[in-house]
Amino acid sequence: MFLSLCPINLQHQHEWTQERKYSQDDIQTLMLRSVPSQLEWVKIYELMSSKGYPFERVPGFSQIFIPEHMSHVFPDNLVEVDEERKGVWVYMPSAAAGYFIPVRDEYGRIIRLRIRKDDGNPKYVWFSSQHNLETEEQPRRWRKNGVSSGAPLNVVVPTSFMKTWKPGTSLPEVFRVSTLLATEGEHSVKCFSTSI
Repeated sequence: MFLSLCPINLQHQHEWTQERKYSQDDIQTLMLRSVPSQLEWVKIYELMSSKGYPFERVPGFSQIFIPEHMSHVFPDNLVEVDEERKGVWVYMPSAAAGYFIPVRDEYGRIIRLRIRKDDGNPKYVWFSSQHNLETEEQPRRWRKNGVSSGAPLNVVVPTSFMKTWKPGTSLPEVFRVSTLLATEGEHSVKCFSTSI
């Protein structure tokens, strides 16, 4: 649900269609999405929380600490008050400005997200989070309930086939696999899968 609520920014739309030559259909099928701004995130967080989606120990999300002297945009129902530390905890995605590239397993399920950052190096990072409450000294940098995303393989098939591949169905059950190609980069592998 998270990805379906994330925006598609014009800057990323332009990169995908003009530079990387994805069609609008490819963008929707691959579920490429922009990292939400903080205000967009608050709306997503509120909707997902109201539907009972958990964030605790989900890779890419962690609670950040906001000291009481700092303002924030989160409604009261989304904050966890910490009287001992004098502040509040809120869930945030561990992502800078950029866009998400879904990584799928051999059953077509999205199991991890890659982030292509707009600025800085490295350009590509994993949507992963951490728990550093015991080791971090600066309260503004405290994180809790985060977890690593691990390092699974990315299984990619031609985009045209993804439309009919139902998540949860083993790839060999629905698609004859005759070529296995190991490469780096989620954009490169999409190009290879389409040309093979």
